[in-house]
Amino acid sequence: MLSRVADSLYWIGRYSERIETNAYIAAMQLEHTIEYNVNDELKELEWQSIIKICGYFDEYKKLYPIYNVDDCIYYLLFDRSNLNSIESLVESVRFNMKNARDIIPNMLWETWHDIHLTVKSFSQNNVSMMEISAFLNEIRLLCLTTTGIVESLMTRDESYMFLKIGKWLERSEKTALITKIILEQTKEYNSTFASNYALLLTNSLEDFNRRFRIDVTIDTLQYLLADQKCTRSVYYGIKKIHGTIVELQGGNYKTYTDELFKS
Repeated sequence: MLSRVADSLYWIGRYSERIETNAYIAAMQLEHTIEYNVNDELKELEWQSIIKICGYFDEYKKLYPIYNVDDCIYYLLFDRSNLNSIESLVESVRFNMKNARDIIPNMLWETWHDIHLTVKSFSQNNVSMMEISAFLNEIRLLCLTTTGIVESLMTRDESYMFLKIGKWLERSEKTALITKIILEQTKEYNSTFASNYALLLTNSLEDFNRRFRIDVTIDTLQYLLADQKCTRSVYYGIKKIHGTIVELQGGNYKTYTDELFKS
């Protein structure tokens, strides 16, 4: 495999996961803002956390004077100066897919084309929060469809493995980042809110409550960082990456990957 193709597949895996995750986080925060009657100070603190997780905090402060919902949503979804906005990331996926066009399934390319058209056709003028929420859910559904296409149609060869390394590294990093940001805000958040908020943003609150509803002593940090069954935990993603790299090398460790395995 050409190194540029492997590189593109890796970034397709990362950016695809990032789009779905960022769309979910934006949708959850929007719903939380609409449904819960929180004070302005807490609301601003929450949006600051979301910008740090899904964008660039210093850059946002230069572009927008305050943390109102409209500015935050525009920055996270459509601002092309934000390289992590939904629109920017979709363009990045399409760019990398052109390098891997002969390797990826046609249906995967067509579905990402649909995502591109969905983003481009969405009107940002005079739309309600409910319409933005519906748009984000549509993007998430299309992204999850691409995941199903990859799992169903791609041969388990090097192409698939590079995609998976990108996906799992992105997921582990995002969980670590969310946990870090919430921990940094623990002075402003109470402990119960911080735990639930971290679980909510990592899309693992439902799984956590289902598995540990009886045992209230389970540590949220332990769950998000080191749980062996939670697909959103840092440990689970790192384990997947480790196994995939070993498989790429035919089950053996190579001298030139020693530093990677130490990391």
